[in-house]
Amino acid sequence: GVIDVINGKLKPIAYGVILTPKDKKLPDRLVIIEEDLKSLINKFKPTHNTVSKCVMVLLIFFKLFHLSLSMKESEFGGYVINQTQLSFHLCSIMNYTVIFINIIKNEKVITTLKSFMVPCLFIGALMALLIPTEGAEFVKPRVWQYMLIHGTLVFYGIYLATIEKVDLSIKTYFNNLKILVVVALVAFLMN
Repeated sequence: GVIDVINGKLKPIAYGVILTPKDKKLPDRLVIIEEDLKSLINKFKPTHNTVSKCVMVLLIFFKLFHLSLSMKESEFGGYVINQTQLSFHLCSIMNYTVIFINIIKNEKVITTLKSFMVPCLFIGALMALLIPTEGAEFVKPRVWQYMLIHGTLVFYGIYLATIEKVDLSIKTYFNNLKILVVVALVAFLMN
């Protein structure tokens, strides 16, 4: 949905769903979704700040939902977070990066992180959707949460690449590889 804030009050502007024909193949359906998203973004022209904050709120909600599903009973009473669910993999790092770019004010760091995120979101989150590690039994809340997180990350990658026009030059590619090596090292140590 699209909302506007007028005098501190939320006013609905438009809402709906993007439907794709079920007889089409997945790549064709993704193209339809991308084109519809582009036309909505061009029509309503949300600021990057708005889109980024919406993505941030969604990812925080999904992460909290994920953690709540993985809680286990403590031997001392109550519940604790299952520490195996706190893994530092690429998509989790992208979740934290979205939050981080919404908090910091340094434009150079934000630009660098956005250019790092685009290929990671396309490759990492899209691969996670195509080869789900949580399975594809949609009767389980964990599967829905998994698909929603990765779908949100793919959407944000499309948004950054097409609307924000993030720099994806060869120079940025090599900078991104350096960042990826550091991220891989941190993930290896944290996991």
